[in-house]
Amino acid sequence: MRAAHGLLWSFLALVAALLATLHLTRSDEGREDPSTPDQGALAPLPDRLPSSLPLATLEGGAGSVQDVAARDGTVAVLMDQSWYLVRNDSVLGPFGDAVAGAPGWLSRPVSIAIASDGRTFVLDAGRRAVSVWGANGVWVGDVPVPGGDGAPLPPAQVVVGPSDQAQVLSLQIDLDGDARWVLHGLGPEGGAEVWFSIAAREGVAVFDRPLLAYHDGRLHGVNALDHASFAWYPEGDGLRPLGRRPEPPLWIVPRRIRREHQQMISAFGGGAPAAYSQLPAMWPSVRDVTVRRDGSVLMLVTAGEDRQHIELLTAALVPRWRFNAEGFTEPVFLDGGRAFMVEVKMAETVISEFVINGG
Repeated sequence: MRAAHGLLWSFLALVAALLATLHLTRSDEGREDPSTPDQGALAPLPDRLPSSLPLATLEGGAGSVQDVAARDGTVAVLMDQSWYLVRNDSVLGPFGDAVAGAPGWLSRPVSIAIASDGRTFVLDAGRRAVSVWGANGVWVGDVPVPGGDGAPLPPAQVVVGPSDQAQVLSLQIDLDGDARWVLHGLGPEGGAEVWFSIAAREGVAVFDRPLLAYHDGRLHGVNALDHASFAWYPEGDGLRPLGRRPEPPLWIVPRRIRREHQQMISAFGGGAPAAYSQLPAMWPSVRDVTVRRDGSVLMLVTAGEDRQHIELLTAALVPRWRFNAEGFTEPVFLDGGRAFMVEVKMAETVISEFVINGG
């Protein structure tokens, strides 16, 4: 049983990595029209498109950007095995160590978040731990992420909850085969409590992920597959559905991707991997989400394989407008009610922020 779970864990990790890279991989076969979804509709274009301003420049060789976090006047940029702080027009870092076992070692970081007291939390999926750093980039220690009784997928996202507590979202598959997305609140000494547990959709559990963002002490989530949203209230009410975006924009998964996915499942012998990681008919189109101060929502939507749209929606998820006609090929990240774009140039990486005025 343990060996089977190990095989499943490896397969699910491979599927997660494949999903993350396929969205940004161009293909000549069955390329989608990024401005016209196969189902649903994108938000309309505004009369005047937002502008972007350079925020920070990182020297070449720093790796690729994995995530961006923003809080008040601080922005944290997560790379492959290090991270940076951008504060008061200054870039601090890099922080983190690529040497296995060293203090501050980052094996495979996937998500970053900033607490109100200035601490930075880096989620290391490779070590199943949250690496905790002080306000000035001094490593404090690691907090392990619980794995449950079955076969867990590597953790997906870290957010900062009430009282500056790190919370980690991960997919867990129980011994009886049930797949659930679980949010754990991590204690400073390594203890953990389940804040919520959501059943994943049968067959497509790996792709049925909620994207999370806090706003005014309330946790908001948007499902990657169907744009259904929910809120989680820490005091008594628990999870509450908020409705579903009308006519969400969706693109069909091309035949080439389906062939490659089927070959991967066949290489693992089918069985349990196939039971949790079937490709949905449409791309899991929500890649990121954040809530602005006025309650409106910024959502990052993938247009098939190689484009990403930033859209502004009302608090009720009614589309208002989008940033450009065909989306961006450059990586885009949302956090703290803000939107950032990454441009990799010859010897540097430029992080820019979009200027969004009003709604």
